[in-house]
Amino acid sequence: MPDSPRRLALPALVAVVGLLGAAVLVRVSPALIAQSPWQLAQIAALAVAVIASGFWSVKIPGHHARISFSEVFVFVAMLLTGWQMTAVIVAMDGALVSLRQRRKRLDRVVFNVSEPVVAIALSGLAHGWIHGQVTAEYPGWPSAAATAAAFGMAAVFFICNSLLTAAVIAVESGSSIGSVWAGHARHLAANYYAAAAIAILVVPSGQGIELQAVGIIVPLLILSFLGYREAAQRVEDAERHAREVERLYSEARQRDEALRQAQKLEALGRLAGGVSHDFNNMMTAIRGYAEMAREALPPGTELHDDIGEILTATDRAAGLARQLLAFSRRHVTEPKVVWPDRVIAAMSGMLARLIGEDITLITSGIGPVAKVRIDPVQLEQIVMNLVVNARDAMPSGGAITVTLADAGLTAAAADDLALAPGAYLRLSVSDTGCGMTEEIKSRVFEPFFTTKAEGHGTGLGLATVFGIVHQAHGAIGIDSTVGVGTSFHIHLPTTDEAETVADVASAQPRHASTGTILVVEDDSAVSALVTRALRHAGFEVFRAVDAQQALELARCHAGPIDLLLTDVVMPGMNGRELADRIAQFRPDVRLLFMSGYSDDTVLQRGVEASTVEFIQKPFTLPGLVIRVQSVLAGGRPVPPALEHAGS
Repeated sequence: MPDSPRRLALPALVAVVGLLGAAVLVRVSPALIAQSPWQLAQIAALAVAVIASGFWSVKIPGHHARISFSEVFVFVAMLLTGWQMTAVIVAMDGALVSLRQRRKRLDRVVFNVSEPVVAIALSGLAHGWIHGQVTAEYPGWPSAAATAAAFGMAAVFFICNSLLTAAVIAVESGSSIGSVWAGHARHLAANYYAAAAIAILVVPSGQGIELQAVGIIVPLLILSFLGYREAAQRVEDAERHAREVERLYSEARQRDEALRQAQKLEALGRLAGGVSHDFNNMMTAIRGYAEMAREALPPGTELHDDIGEILTATDRAAGLARQLLAFSRRHVTEPKVVWPDRVIAAMSGMLARLIGEDITLITSGIGPVAKVRIDPVQLEQIVMNLVVNARDAMPSGGAITVTLADAGLTAAAADDLALAPGAYLRLSVSDTGCGMTEEIKSRVFEPFFTTKAEGHGTGLGLATVFGIVHQAHGAIGIDSTVGVGTSFHIHLPTTDEAETVADVASAQPRHASTGTILVVEDDSAVSALVTRALRHAGFEVFRAVDAQQALELARCHAGPIDLLLTDVVMPGMNGRELADRIAQFRPDVRLLFMSGYSDDTVLQRGVEASTVEFIQKPFTLPGLVIRVQSVLAGGRPVPPALEHAGS
């Protein structure tokens, strides 16, 4: 039921029940006044019994309903004093129930007082009518008339009481009356039947209490109540234990799945890292020599264009290698403090061209946000991969929405994302595409898993995003509905550090390059290529094929050596050790590392991109020249001993 009709229906229902209850109480008030002191004392004692027995209740395991002795005393009061006085008793009980509730609302008080009064009045009338009909039909069976009337009274009271209560709860919660009644009242029918049976035994004639029956029934009731309460407690403990076991089992399954995923990423990462050195050396050589060949050809010629295709293919191959290393968290990154809104704003034109004209890109939700520490190239890669994934989910067009917002995570929210509480940036990319099933959602970050047609996806895009986000100490989550769309939500920790200023000097190569460079590279193709490119740029270059030859050249050369450009991983002595040795007798030489190895391999040799100058293979020749010029212009000299891990 919609909110507005429900808000109107609830007061109307309570008002109707309240008016009926008030009419009943007005109707019985003369009879109450006419009672003798002994009768009033008897009514008061029954009222105390009804009210007190309400505290002795037990919840039915697995249901919202509770059972108690109060119905026994209500039916005893009906048989002893009639329904008029019993209506007064249940009205008093309803008022006290309302006082015990935390939220003391007027409509609840009216309903709690009036509803049992109406139910008692109807059940009392049913009792009288059934008793009269059975007596007239079977005058010689007074016990049959009393029994039938008592059970009829109990049935009417149960139906009226449970249906009215279910109606109010249903209207208030927006549920159906049937479902509420089934959950709250259906299991209480036996309790009302048992209460009516006990009342018949205690008040067999309707004129007084049978003490012998009381002496037998009361101990049995107490023992039954205590036994049921113990059994109910055991059932609740068992259910709670079962829920806890299921929770622990679910957590264990999640941990096992996370471990399997981590092991797959680790194995694939080791494979990617193991081949990255030779692969990136080959890509460096292919790209470098192709660049030189294209520069020697007139633009517009067929061969010039063919070499351009070679360069494009090498870039794609290098990008695939970077993706393999990124999702396995082995890619050498250069984290910087950046404004994410500025990075994404600069990408908006490229993203619009990327998705095509039949898809609307909405970036209106991008405003100034806090800074984060991340490799800006990888931040662009995150956005690009998510936007491409969203585009592919909408073959018939739609809308992609990119939003940024500052999001502080509480302890509970952070725990759900396996993060520490604190300040985060939330990057969301949403689409109006086909959505995902639960099975696809559970596998969407697996490397090489894709739902795209063969030849239209590698299955590395989202795996790459997953690796980058976790490498940046963040988390990623998915909201997806089949036929509605998908939203990826990324949380990255924010920082108060100053923004990393781009090196303006390295934006474009200088026209004149001077200085002496010692190049140390064990791969002959790469070594020759780098030497040729630097000499062409104007540098004086000495070339060594290993660390031992580099030491000899550094000792024998009479003039200055301005820069040591060395590979990190070489046979015998690695690049870090070589730098330490040369720094002992040439403390002013500057250093630039180069490597095609993955991040952890480089770190094990004491080189970290955030602490020293580093260029990742494969690189372009102009990019190499720019970096060399930058290091010579403002780079730091080699320290006496490089701090390193795993040496």
